[in-house]
Amino acid sequence: KESFTYEGFLKNDTVDAVWDSDSITLKTDYTRYGNVGTYPLTAVGLESANYEMTYQPGTLTVNPKAVTFAWPEEEERSFSYNGNEQGITATVNGLVDTDVITVGSYDTNKATMAGNYTATVKTLSGVKAGNYTFDTEAEATKASCDWSITKATNGWLIEPVINGWTTGEMPNTPIASAKYGIVSYQYVNAEGASVEISKDTPAGTYKLIASVEGSNNYEELSKEASFTVKEAGTGSTQTEKIY
Repeated sequence: KESFTYEGFLKNDTVDAVWDSDSITLKTDYTRYGNVGTYPLTAVGLESANYEMTYQPGTLTVNPKAVTFAWPEEEERSFSYNGNEQGITATVNGLVDTDVITVGSYDTNKATMAGNYTATVKTLSGVKAGNYTFDTEAEATKASCDWSITKATNGWLIEPVINGWTTGEMPNTPIASAKYGIVSYQYVNAEGASVEISKDTPAGTYKLIASVEGSNNYEELSKEASFTVKEAGTGSTQTEKIY
C-alpha cells in the first residue's frame, strides 16, 4: 500500500486545498508477480498554481508471500512396517500466477523403523521460492504433521518342516523362512522336554519348534512341525505333520 508525505505548505494550506492528491501517479520498474525486493519509486502528476512541485525518490518494497501446507489424510499417514523407508510429503498452498513451488526439505518426513513421527517443512524449492515464506510456529501454516509406522504382523514365507531320519544317520536340517526376523529352532520329545538332536538321537516322535523373536518392528512368530526318528533297519517311512 502506497503512502505519501508532503512538505513546504504555507500558513493553513492543506493537501486537498492545493491539489487533488488522487491525480498523483507512481512509476516503478516492478511488474506484477515480480520478485521480492526493493524498487525505485517516483511520483508524477501533481500540479498547483501556487506551488512548484519537487518529487523525492521513494522505494517500493515487495515482501515474500506467506504460504500454507496440505498433508495427506489421516488414514494415509499410517504405514505398516515393511523394512523399507516410508514417509509423507506436503503440497504448498497460496501460490500466485504460474509459480511452481515445492517443499525443498523436511525434518523427519521419512523413516524405516516403527514409531511415531512428526514431519516438519524446512525449506521451499523452485525458481521463485525466494518470493514465499512460512511460519513454522503458526498453527494455521500447518508446517508440521504427525504420522506413524506401526508394528507389522509377521508371517511364514516357508512354513517350518523337517524330514525324519534313521538312528545312526546325521539329522536333517529344518527348513523355514519368515517375512521378518531370523528363525531359530528348538527340539522337544514326546513329553515336551527339550532335547539336542544328533545321529545318536533315540528313535521316537519329536517336535521341531521354529520361532522368530518379536521386535519393535514386527510381531513374534512360532510354529511346530513333528518328525520321526526311526529305528535302524525298520525301512518304514514317516509322514511329518505340521501344526
